[in-house]
Amino acid sequence: MLLLTLSTFKFTGGIEKFNQCFLKAIQDVVLEEEAITAWALYDEQADARYISRAHFRGFRKNKIRFVCAALWEARKHDTIFIGHINLSILVNWMAFLYPKKQLILLAHGIEVWETQKGGKAKALQQVARIWSVSNFTKNKLCSSNALSTEKVAVFPNTIDPFFESDIASPIDWDLLAPYQVQAHQQVLLTLTRLHSKEQYKGYDKVIAALPSLISQFPQLKYVLAGKYDAEEYQRVVDLIAYYQVGLHVAMLGYVADEVLTNLYKAADVFVMPSSGEGFGIVFLEAMAMGVPVIAGNVDGSVDALDQGRLGELVNPHDTTAIANALAQQLKKGKGDLIAQQRLQTAVYAQFGFDAFKQRLHSLLYY
Repeated sequence: MLLLTLSTFKFTGGIEKFNQCFLKAIQDVVLEEEAITAWALYDEQADARYISRAHFRGFRKNKIRFVCAALWEARKHDTIFIGHINLSILVNWMAFLYPKKQLILLAHGIEVWETQKGGKAKALQQVARIWSVSNFTKNKLCSSNALSTEKVAVFPNTIDPFFESDIASPIDWDLLAPYQVQAHQQVLLTLTRLHSKEQYKGYDKVIAALPSLISQFPQLKYVLAGKYDAEEYQRVVDLIAYYQVGLHVAMLGYVADEVLTNLYKAADVFVMPSSGEGFGIVFLEAMAMGVPVIAGNVDGSVDALDQGRLGELVNPHDTTAIANALAQQLKKGKGDLIAQQRLQTAVYAQFGFDAFKQRLHSLLYY
């Protein structure tokens, strides 16, 4: 088997996390020394926890070299996974050169929600199967591109097998002190990339909801973590100033894993009322840390929260609804360790790495 991606290790987004877990799971399920070979356009080298570096190749943005080498490598493999619709050129050439190969496209979210055109539309017809990370993405993909639902299987995201989810150990408040997070505060947490071209994550709505929440919870702190570009940073800073909530918001930018683990432990609620998530791995990570989650009800977040059984779904365009949901959860509280472990157990049963491997086995062999 061969996996071809844009990126698997260079960046830290949800697609990259899926690709990493996919590689690890393939090797666990197939149980062959050379179960899969993986190549990535933008990467340099692999993380050996997920795949042997001998079976991985990064092309450092050299597109022509990547395409030519991938087309040559494909002749050795019966099953080829295409990790993104933007690699449709590979699908179309492989379908022409190797018509008996099984081509499987991995569909993640917003990139396939709209009607595809040209080479991308052709690629959707050429692949034997499409694996979608959520029912929401599957339905959008099929309805927008006149595809049979039988062609598309749902293969949800998972919690990384190396994710540290020890919720019983104490919070390191000294580690969090430089990030303006203190023990006496009630903490709302959002972890996402803040990008000027992806203004659908809902943190602006949370900021707009803060004035009414602060009147009820004067020790409230909204922690917004994740990389940002300059334009989006300024937009968020302007929003914070407009709503006069500067003392109650901490924009952290990128945070190391050790800091993030403690932020999850300190958080009373994880909130990201997005309207454009293909799934939302961060929701799984928050719940794996025992943190109650509030998410949007109009995108793949619905799948991540198991139709609302694992967390609360709200209209992401309704600031009042978001504020009310947050107020109710803050009044209820995070719960004791037993309640947190109950949530942790539930999310691992549904989306843990063992469940991910079982789904993969079924897709490969049945």
